[in-house]
Amino acid sequence: MDSEKNRIIEVVNYNANWKSEYKKETKRLKFIFQPIASSIHHIGSTSIPGMLAKPTIDILIEVSKIDKVDTFNELMKEAEYQIEGEYGIKGRRYFWKFPGNHKYHIHVFEKNDKNIIRYLAFKAYLIQNKKRAKEYGDLKKYLADKYPHSIKKYMDGKNDLIKKIEKEALRWQSKN
Repeated sequence: MDSEKNRIIEVVNYNANWKSEYKKETKRLKFIFQPIASSIHHIGSTSIPGMLAKPTIDILIEVSKIDKVDTFNELMKEAEYQIEGEYGIKGRRYFWKFPGNHKYHIHVFEKNDKNIIRYLAFKAYLIQNKKRAKEYGDLKKYLADKYPHSIKKYMDGKNDLIKKIEKEALRWQSKN
C-alpha cells in the first residue's frame, strides 16, 4: 500500500452515510464477483453504529473457491482497486481503493474460512457490547492522535485489545 504511506491516520465520529456507501460499493462488487460470491458483509468499525472509526469501509466477501478470485483481478483493476494478494493472511485476497474522502478495503475468503467467523463475531459482539465498543473506539482515537503518521504504531497499539475482544466475541458467539 505504498500510496497510503503518507496518509494521516484519522479516527472520526460515526457517520450514518457509511452504510449507504457500503451498499453502493457492494453493488459494484456483486457485479464483479457474481459467479463465485455467496455472501457480502460490512465489517470493521464503520459497520458498528455509533463507533469511532477511521473512515474506511471494510467489506468481506465469501466465495465458493478462493483460487478463482485471482481471475477477477482485471475487473478489480478496472474498478480502481489495488490488488494485494493474501497480504499477510493465508487464504485471503485483499484489495483496496481510495476514491476521495474514504477508502474501501475488501477482504475475500473462501466460504467457511475461520476468519469469516472471527470478523463477524467481532462486529456482532461490539454492536451488543457498547462499553467494549467505546473502549475500543477511545483507544483508536488516542492512537490516531498520538501516531497520526504511523499506521504501524497505530495498528500495534490496537493489537492487544483486539485479541482480547476477539476472544470474548468468540466465547459470546458460541453461547448465542
